[in-house]
Amino acid sequence: MYDGPLIEDLWHSDLTDYAASMRRLRKLPVRTVHGGHFPSFSGQHLTQLIDDWLRQHDL
Repeated sequence: MYDGPLIEDLWHSDLTDYAASMRRLRKLPVRTVHGGHFPSFSGQHLTQLIDDWLRQHDL
């Protein structure tokens, strides 16, 4: 997870699995995210990113 465009549309991507992972991440008591790309961000921002992604994909 990182604060930038998520790469989710590759030929081998499975949005159902991706959504399940997002839901699992959302349940964790995260304070700070240190993604592999882009700057670190808060757990609150992570929750917002996940909620936005799930809403956009209707999953």
